Amino acid sequence: MASGRSSASPHSLGSGPPPQRIRPVKHSQPSTVNGIREAYEDRNNDYLCPICFELIEEAHITRCGHTYCYSCITKAILEKARCPKCGANTRIDEIIPNFLLNELVTKYKNKVVSRKLSQALSSGESLHSDGLKDFVASGSQNLSLPDVNVMLEVLTQRKYILEAETCTAQNELLYEFLKHLRKQREEKLNQLSRELALIKKDMEEVENVLKSVEMSKAHITSDIVDSDMKNVSEKSSGNDGYYGSKKGPDSSASSLAVRRNRMHAHFDDFVQCYFSTRAKELFFGGDAEESVNEPDSSGAGSGLNLFRENLVKFSRAEPDFKKGSTRVFYDLTDDYLAVSVVGLGDSKAGINQEEEINEAKENVRLAAAAGGKALEAEGINDIEIESLGDAEAAAEGLILQLWKYEELKDKDKQLGVPEVKFKSTGDQAEEDAWNVGQIKAEAQNLARCLTDTPSNIMTPSVFAENACNLFSKDPKVTVIPRDRKWAEEMKMNSFLGVTKGSEEPPVFLEIHYQGTDPSCSPVLFAGKGITFDTGGISLKPSENMEHMKGDMGGGACVLASIYAASKLGLAVNVIGLIPLCENMPDGRAIKPGDVLTAMNGKTIEVVNTDAEGRLVLADALHYAASFKPQFVLDIATLTGAMRIAVGNGATGVFTNCTNLWQQLHTAGIYTGDRMWRFPLWNLYTKQVTKFRHVDVVNATKTRGGGACTAAAFLKEFAPTKNWVHLDIAGVSGPNDDIPYLSKGMTGRPTRTLIQLLRNLQ
Repeated sequence: MASGRSSASPHSLGSGPPPQRIRPVKHSQPSTVNGIREAYEDRNNDYLCPICFELIEEAHITRCGHTYCYSCITKAILEKARCPKCGANTRIDEIIPNFLLNELVTKYKNKVVSRKLSQALSSGESLHSDGLKDFVASGSQNLSLPDVNVMLEVLTQRKYILEAETCTAQNELLYEFLKHLRKQREEKLNQLSRELALIKKDMEEVENVLKSVEMSKAHITSDIVDSDMKNVSEKSSGNDGYYGSKKGPDSSASSLAVRRNRMHAHFDDFVQCYFSTRAKELFFGGDAEESVNEPDSSGAGSGLNLFRENLVKFSRAEPDFKKGSTRVFYDLTDDYLAVSVVGLGDSKAGINQEEEINEAKENVRLAAAAGGKALEAEGINDIEIESLGDAEAAAEGLILQLWKYEELKDKDKQLGVPEVKFKSTGDQAEEDAWNVGQIKAEAQNLARCLTDTPSNIMTPSVFAENACNLFSKDPKVTVIPRDRKWAEEMKMNSFLGVTKGSEEPPVFLEIHYQGTDPSCSPVLFAGKGITFDTGGISLKPSENMEHMKGDMGGGACVLASIYAASKLGLAVNVIGLIPLCENMPDGRAIKPGDVLTAMNGKTIEVVNTDAEGRLVLADALHYAASFKPQFVLDIATLTGAMRIAVGNGATGVFTNCTNLWQQLHTAGIYTGDRMWRFPLWNLYTKQVTKFRHVDVVNATKTRGGGACTAAAFLKEFAPTKNWVHLDIAGVSGPNDDIPYLSKGMTGRPTRTLIQLLRNLQ
């Protein structure tokens, strides 16, 4: 750590002669200043001039409050026009006598002289005044009483004359001071009078401008209203990207409030700027040709116009915010403690075909999240948000941003989630859009919560219990937890094989949502539900194994999607299948080389026990066909190869139905949770099926294409048409890239599944 003072140790390393002791030098005689001993003994003496270091003669004080000898300060000002002590600009006509210090210096001198006299008397030295005393004493012996009276009269008259002269000198000095002071104040009064007159003139001109603008605005409004509109404000609508303030009348008032606050905060600076720009009119009078009565005046010749431009520029409340940037303002209105203003980016943003995303919606999500984060950081726990041009996206961004998993923290240390409200404009379409976005975000947060919960708490049985509790009061949803015995009766040996290594009982969870006529074919979602994956006998590396508590991310997305479908009242029937179990290396666990017989009768060689997700989904996909669905969609954190292929940028899609791909692709563009199609070629099917001893293997020895061979495996158990497989290993988390999702599991792509269901209506 460094400090402002350097020091050397007597034991510091180095070479050279031993240190020498320095002895103080005694001076034979003390210093004197102006004949006064010991004047240098106190350099901080207030009676010393900072320039000549002598006792001050004719003390004069500057505007900045420093006192010098008159001769010293005048010489210094003539040379540099600055105060020698602080550097402030100073003129000679701005220095005035310091009468108090002059009197103190005189008393100090008398005190020093008295001390010298006392010292002289004590030493027996003769004084100059002793001669006068001796003369009077010797001469008075021969004086008569009349002579004494004459002398007294003469001395008395002399005393009166001296006193009168002293009084005259004092009052002349006082008169000179008062005269100088009056002159200064008169000049200041004249200056203030000129300034007041100029301000009054400018106010009148600005009032005329305001009246002219109001009249012009009323005339223009009456001209542009046509038969198609009741009010000109109906002609256009939009949002300027202000979080907490809306474009339109309310926004103008809020913007003006910001400008006023900024103006008052820098009022002195604006005053200086005003008189600087108006100096010509102030000292030489106004130019009749320089008028600001025209609102579109260029301002090139008018100081008032120039000041107006500066005032607007530096008090502007609507800076050009970059996308996602935010700024918090306080006390703009009585309704809000703080207002967060955010940037929405390019107003022309829309669907970017190359990026395959709706950038306008994503910009709103980012802006809402940034604004909410800024307010939460300021301790705000009650947030109201405008539509920002897209109420649905605003709800998603804000609610996803504010959510955090802290159920296991001490309650006293939990931050909590701020309450969120929508600032309605009375537009029902906006309110409906907000409701959709809110439900989508809450559903994704539900999936995040399930996957973030530790596996010793979120066991297969607890997951199923949570599902039952979630829909216990929903008449449109039926939850059926199937046990091991049922699975054995259904001959789901592929699923049951994975469960053997765990003490936790497996659950095959069915969730039925009836949103329309029961005769309508349902949509079927199947989600992988491995509540913890060690890899089994093919044990995973210990690094990052804690994230395997989220290996049931597919099942969590299925549960959350059905929750949202019910909340939104979607007119579609949905069935969710979630095979729940753990993959553990128990003594009874399946081993590499074991062969399982799936529900559809195909034999599977277990080459790698860590490829367990496809084993539990194999039976679920075959079982799904019994419901005669419109299509089957399975979703799973299936392969690390998918994370290597696309990272967390997109969900990998494998399908035998191009129409399904197009619908998913469209939904992903809309939600910002993008989809990317991968091949489902026979090349990969051959790699998992061309074996003499079994029908299919759950892993291959070939390098690369791991996600594709996993999909090819599932294809052997899925319907021959209208099937789609989503590999979410890359997008499920933990998150580190999406600004409106905190670190942890993401719950992706829940909103895309919900949007897919909405589009099916």
